[in-house]
Amino acid sequence: VAIVTMIAAAHLGFFRNLDEIAKAKAEIFEGLEPEGAVVLNRDDARFKLLDKMAHATGVEHVYGFGENARSTFKLTKCELHADHSDIIARIGGHEVTARIGAPGRHMVQNVLAVLGAAHLVGADLDKVASALADLSAERGRGKRHVLRHPGGSTSSYPGGLITLIDESYNANPASMAAAMALLNATPVTGEGRRIAVLGDMLELGDHSAKLHAALADLIVGTGTRTVFLGGPE
Repeated sequence: VAIVTMIAAAHLGFFRNLDEIAKAKAEIFEGLEPEGAVVLNRDDARFKLLDKMAHATGVEHVYGFGENARSTFKLTKCELHADHSDIIARIGGHEVTARIGAPGRHMVQNVLAVLGAAHLVGADLDKVASALADLSAERGRGKRHVLRHPGGSTSSYPGGLITLIDESYNANPASMAAAMALLNATPVTGEGRRIAVLGDMLELGDHSAKLHAALADLIVGTGTRTVFLGGPE
């Protein structure tokens, strides 16, 4: 089973456009065993292009995941919370209810692909779904740390605590959007604030200035109070 989670503007400096990124990712299809399956994001604008390339490689079994009505592995209900998500999905004719231990809408999309792959290889979907509750964010990809403010409890730091969300692994426009959405969904108490500390998105080539400028629209629409920026971009 080969999964392509989505086509985003990561490493765009090495490609002319997103279609070229899709073509590079499609190279994974060449390594499939006969009768292998491809699982694609049906909500992604490049689904049709990837679907076409998979069939051109000789893949006969292509499945889609997402909210799209034509998805084989379809999300039917989703409740996002600060530290987890609750979903109901239709997977191969079965209704699957799951709690996802790692928060964020982007994690829900990834889990749909995982459930689809599990179904295709004949795994026990109930066991897979129950295991998702123990899923936690990795270091650099959403891991949370609770820090104590040296000055103790203040109006800005109720209980003297600061929650640090570590999204430092890498950045591209899609991951920035996911990180800002996750920050916005994280509750604050009292006069607590949401603070974003953002570094440069690398490997964007000639698109870099435009894509960095576009982050302003992402931030303005959220409850983030303060933004610190680091790097020449």
